[in-house]
Amino acid sequence: MLLVQSENAVSGYDPYNGLRLWRRELPKVFRELVSHDCSNLASDGSTFFVVHNDECLRIDPRDGKTLATLHMPDGVESRWGYVASADGVLFGSATAKGRTCDRIFAVDPSTGRLLWQHEGPGIPHPSISVAGGRIFFVEERTMTSEERRAALHDQLDGMKPKDAERLMKSAALRSTVCLDAKTGRKLWEKDMDLTGGIGGLYWSSLGTMAARGTLVVFGVYTDGHYWKDFFAGQFESRRIIALDAADGHALWDKKIGYRVRPLIVGDTLHAEPWAYNLRTGQQVNRINPVTGFDEAWQYPRPGHHCGPPAAAQNVMLFRAGHIGYWDLEHDVGTMHFGG
Repeated sequence: MLLVQSENAVSGYDPYNGLRLWRRELPKVFRELVSHDCSNLASDGSTFFVVHNDECLRIDPRDGKTLATLHMPDGVESRWGYVASADGVLFGSATAKGRTCDRIFAVDPSTGRLLWQHEGPGIPHPSISVAGGRIFFVEERTMTSEERRAALHDQLDGMKPKDAERLMKSAALRSTVCLDAKTGRKLWEKDMDLTGGIGGLYWSSLGTMAARGTLVVFGVYTDGHYWKDFFAGQFESRRIIALDAADGHALWDKKIGYRVRPLIVGDTLHAEPWAYNLRTGQQVNRINPVTGFDEAWQYPRPGHHCGPPAAAQNVMLFRAGHIGYWDLEHDVGTMHFGG
């Protein structure tokens, strides 16, 4: 089933012939600026979850009928923000204006029973990830001087007093948190300097991705649109940090200078225009088919190229003038569907 959202409705289509099978009218269901915030749609394969205002509809994907209406935890007056489904658990967040939340919760989607909830300050929606029976996110909490010093210990070591004081004040310190997805029990928490993972000429936020026992922390930017800015070095300060999802210890940390939101395909992290081994951070190389030289793997997107790529196991899809794709299996360059 192909599940589609429009401005005032959600619909189900036959993915093989495009026949619309059903349509549900839901006024103003469409969520704007999802790249800055989070989607209001989720599916576990057998159920379609649609967040509409302050509740979540559990919809039968076969006919579009509502199976249940799930509500926010009692006493919470904010609207429902984040939504995801994994391993029989439905996750949500309470948000006042979108983009960030101060509460993450989990419910049993079959009964609506609240399983757990966690309160924390300034949690960016793009920073929430669920994988491997765990849920990860970043909190912008106030840290004591001792906590800031501990988080910056390696950088402060041997630094001149004035430089150390400046770093203590300016560093973008955040707490990365990992909870058990079924119980909400805190498994680990790590205070981190995420300077280079947030900031830019325009709006930015923090994002995470989790796969194959690895948690990737990165920046979500709006100023990665044009190649001229990339070649001018505007993005060189951007960092990507990879942690072991089991205990939060650092795997690798690099300034990469990527253009738009990265993504994980198999064991590879794609940070446009390059690729890296997910666990080690080692850059992926290839033999240039024209020159025969061993060089960094990269993919170019010609033409107008706003928006990040999406991917399946063997292909990346993106805008490159028109709809374009890169065959990851045969690696033969950018192809187009045409206008």
